[in-house]
Amino acid sequence: MTKTEQETQVELLDMLQEQYEESISNFALDHTEDLNDEDYNQVVRTMYFSRGDKQCWIVLTPYGQIRSTSKSSPKDLIVQISNATIDLYATALDDTP
Repeated sequence: MTKTEQETQVELLDMLQEQYEESISNFALDHTEDLNDEDYNQVVRTMYFSRGDKQCWIVLTPYGQIRSTSKSSPKDLIVQISNATIDLYATALDDTP
């Protein structure tokens, strides 16, 4: 992966993260961690969420695909992430001339 490809993927992950922070209000995004996935030659981001005393993590690709989740990840958080991703891409398509 070239430096430019890596920067582009991080920018996409940043846009997704911003969308999640705006859309998901019943979970706190505590911190994130970017990792290089050599199997798929891309950067993935682990997002650590919490609500109350419960914590979970979700690994996302730059294209909004959920690569992995902790066993404790609530289904409603996964649904909200999926919906926020779809909303972001639908908005991007609407803005295309």
